[in-house]
Amino acid sequence: MWSFASGAAGTVGAAASVLTIVGSARLNYYYQSVSQADEVLTRLSRVNVWGGTIAAWAGFFSALADGAKQVLELISPKSDNGVRVGSGITLAGDALLTVGSWRMARTGSAGIYHVLRKTSADITWKSVNRGMLSLAGGVFRGLNVYLWIGTALVCLGNWVQSYYKRTNVQRWCEQSAWGNDTKGWDTDQQRHELAKAIYQPTLLVQAEQAALDGRTSYCTIRLELPGLSSLEADNMEWAVLRQEGTAWDPDHEYWNRSLTKKSMGAAGVALELSLTGADLDTADGFYLAFRYKAANSPNWLPEAGKSYHYKLLLHEQGDLPMVGANETKTWQPVTPLGGADQRLAPLISAFGFHALVNRPKGS
Repeated sequence: MWSFASGAAGTVGAAASVLTIVGSARLNYYYQSVSQADEVLTRLSRVNVWGGTIAAWAGFFSALADGAKQVLELISPKSDNGVRVGSGITLAGDALLTVGSWRMARTGSAGIYHVLRKTSADITWKSVNRGMLSLAGGVFRGLNVYLWIGTALVCLGNWVQSYYKRTNVQRWCEQSAWGNDTKGWDTDQQRHELAKAIYQPTLLVQAEQAALDGRTSYCTIRLELPGLSSLEADNMEWAVLRQEGTAWDPDHEYWNRSLTKKSMGAAGVALELSLTGADLDTADGFYLAFRYKAANSPNWLPEAGKSYHYKLLLHEQGDLPMVGANETKTWQPVTPLGGADQRLAPLISAFGFHALVNRPKGS
């Protein structure tokens, strides 16, 4: 329910501001039959034109951004049919909000331009205000029908998305032996599927970039393995490649010797490696592919025959998250690859995966 509320808040909030200001403008318009003071009516018109135009532009860009988000949901292979239906409804609402906001924003912006430039004596704050009000029509006391219907569709679409969208844990609950959509897993497979749902390894770096030449002057790498109670020779294996120039060579033996094991308590185990000055002078990047077994699970994560993949490119040509010289260094996550790097996959297959035979130093 909270995801539904937060998903709709951005677009609906901007649209609501347009509705409120246009409604206020409509109310002020009624006062014309009571107050005929030209100065008062001009002041009210100017406030309404500026406020309505700014709110309309906010609604326009908010609806565009949310529409792009819904398009990504529609084409995402991870979205099921229910989520796609909700995205389609929300996208329709965004389209109406975009049209309604654009018409109001365009009219208000053009009016402001002509009034400020004094291009015509007939174009005044009151005439521009009347033009914006005429766009609203007579629906719901003058409020723009595009915005009313668009807002309703966005609310409905986000509710449908929230209803059908499931987290990995929710999906596991439904498909386990106690769920409504049970997959008939045996005990080991059930544990493995739960481990996949709740354990996601993370690769983080603390890196600093030299001010003069842009090269990486400091780098510490930390690999967090949640769900791993202890590090053994048979529950974690990896392939590590080092890039020097254009060549990629195996580097797992060096990593095995240089790693330090850090306990995260019940959360799991972390492995840290601080690159030396010689490493930073000679290496241009590293490639990690690894898999591990969570506690009480005999199966490899993420899947049998698969592994997690990370590529770290150093120095100015790389994409390593770095801070400037003398800035405070913090752990920053590295984005995992969606799968094996196709150019390096043959090398991984040729060199193979290796266990941590020489166990890392404990801390």
